[in-house]
Order: sequence, then C-alpha cells, then structure tokens
Amino acid sequence: MSFSDLLSFSSGRPSLTAPRKRSGIYGVIAVVFVTTVVAAVQQGFTKTGAEINWVDVGGEGATCIAGLAWLYFVIAWRPAGPVTQWLSAGFALLSYGFFLDLLDEFIRFSHTGWGQSMESIVTPVAIMVLTIAALLLHQEQRILRRQQQRREANFRNHQAIDPITDLYNADYCRQTLAAAIEADEPLALWLVDIENFDHINRQFDFAVGDAVLNRVAATLVASVPRDSLVCRYAGDRFIALTRQRELALCLSQTLRDLLNNAMTLALFDAAGREVPCGVRVASVTPGDGETADAVLLRANQLLQAQKYSGDQ
Repeated sequence: MSFSDLLSFSSGRPSLTAPRKRSGIYGVIAVVFVTTVVAAVQQGFTKTGAEINWVDVGGEGATCIAGLAWLYFVIAWRPAGPVTQWLSAGFALLSYGFFLDLLDEFIRFSHTGWGQSMESIVTPVAIMVLTIAALLLHQEQRILRRQQQRREANFRNHQAIDPITDLYNADYCRQTLAAAIEADEPLALWLVDIENFDHINRQFDFAVGDAVLNRVAATLVASVPRDSLVCRYAGDRFIALTRQRELALCLSQTLRDLLNNAMTLALFDAAGREVPCGVRVASVTPGDGETADAVLLRANQLLQAQKYSGDQ
C-alpha cells in the first residue's frame, strides 16, 4: 500500500504445512563427515599432540559449528523452495569445507592425496553456490517487498498488524484516514462486511472462519488499485482506502462479486461443501470538513442500510 507520503507506509498468515523432516539431511552430513575421517586416517598421517595447534582447532571447530548452525536456521526458518535448496546446499558445502580445515589440524594429508584437493575445491564451490542463492534471495525479496507494500503502506509497525490476516488494524486505518483527510488528499473508502460471519464460526470452527478472513483479505489486496491501503477494521469487516475516487464508486459491485466468489471458494475448500454466504460493500468519500470518525460512521450506516433493505 502506498500512502507513503501521509505518515512520513514475506508468511500464508503463513499457511500451515507439515513440518519438514530434517533428520535425513543431518544424517547424510554425518555419514559424509565420518566417511571423510575414515578415508583421511587411511590415506594420511595422524599428527602427534605436540604438532596440533589447539588455537586453530578451536577457531576452525567454531566456524564448522557455525556453518552447521546456519544450515539449521535455513532449514528450520525458511519455507521449502529453490532459494532454500540453494542456501542449504551452500551452507552444507561450506560446513564441509570448514570440517576439512579442522581435520587438517589432526591429520597430515599427502601432497598428492585427495585431502588437499578437497580443501581447495569445496569452500570455493560453496561460496559460488551461496552467491547464486544470494541472487535468488534478492529476487525473492523484491517480490516480497512488492507484496508487503500492498499490506504495509511502506510503514512497518508490527504492533499494529492483525495476527490473522497480516493486514494493519483499525487503529492504523483511522490514523491513515485522518492523515489523508488533513492533507486534503483525494480519497475514497470501501467498507467490506462479511454477512453472518458468527454463523460460519458456530457451524464449523474458528479455523474455517480464519480461512475465510484470509481469503477475503488476499482478494482485497489483489483487487484494489496499487495505491490502496487494506486494513482489517473489525472482526468481520475490512477497509480499503484509495485515492481513485471515481474507480471506488463505480467498481463497488465488481469488488462485491469478487469477494463473494472468493468467500464461496474459501468455504467450499475449508468446509468441504458449498455454504451460502455473502459480502456487503459500502463506498464513501470524505466530505468537506468531515473527520475520519465521521467518514467511518457514515460508511457503517450505509452498510446497515443495505442490511435492512435486504441489498446483497
């Protein structure tokens, strides 16, 4: 969301997925490390205690552990995908390169053996793999940044973010609306209300209700103009602020149809059957001298009027 001039504006809410099995990756690493030790002992010469530089052992051991820790963090914290695969491969190779450096403190490799060749090859390859991963990560962050701009309006305050939909909350919406009115910005507001949302929670469960909220939030973010700000205004209500007044007034019915279809699909997906549902959309523009609270009150009154008139 933009509105960046008003206030100085990656999660899939993260989707619930089955935890990834990490034991296989660590098992492979352990097998490679043990196999390398056995091969090194067979082809090299074990150093005596006097020959071992324990300061180097401590430093290189710490870097090896750090590399394995980085690998753990990548696997534990990132979602599956190409970027995670490249990062995992890079940190695994880097850890192996650090391990070879550590092994060199205990075993003297032959100048013609594989040990020194591996030391010279593994770490540079790991750096190349991590470089590719960094480029892919940069592309990923550019995409995530564009997505966040639609939700954050370039102003990040995670205390003001709704934990279910990852949209900003009602307080942030009021602040932004008040700032836009004070700055005399051309502005329109969509107020979206999910009909009988309490009935959805009672008939199914809160997980289904959360799925509906997330689908409505995602559809709003994807549907409104790029310079818009989407917030969760109340339990079953959302607000979209946009500078495009004419568009807001003429596309209210189109937005309502999109949200109705999104809710139908969300309920069918979560509940396993078609469930009657609906969304109301009220569109208002601030009048001269009207405060943010007055605009919100008028939008709520318009929704109530639609409800009592039976307008779907």
